[in-house]
Amino acid sequence: RRETAPMLACLLVLLSAAEHMRGAVRTPRTITSLLESHAPLLYVLAHLSDRPTVRASVSLKRAVGELPAVRAPLVALLEDIADNGRRTVAASLEDLLRRQGDTFARPLTADAIAMLHSLGKVLLRAGAFVPV
Repeated sequence: RRETAPMLACLLVLLSAAEHMRGAVRTPRTITSLLESHAPLLYVLAHLSDRPTVRASVSLKRAVGELPAVRAPLVALLEDIADNGRRTVAASLEDLLRRQGDTFARPLTADAIAMLHSLGKVLLRAGAFVPV
């Protein structure tokens, strides 16, 4: 898939950070477990410069309904992504995140990272990215 290279680059950064943490135990399974647990977040980070849309055959409400808890900024962001597919000039995911104000501003809070992880879960099921 075309997403493989950007996701592997994000995984490398995550693995490097985990490798330099004090007390971190590295095993042959470390990279696999990081990929399994953080794939939705890596997917979002790998596509910051791409234009997100919602696939026509998938219900966004159903995909969101499968999440354990949904916060208002995430709902607003998903609505922007749904509208993004209908615009003549679509915005990148990074631009849509900036429109949310301080919620996704640097440095990212733990809450913002959790919402990006949830966004990744939804986009893996219901989204598609169009490269710029």
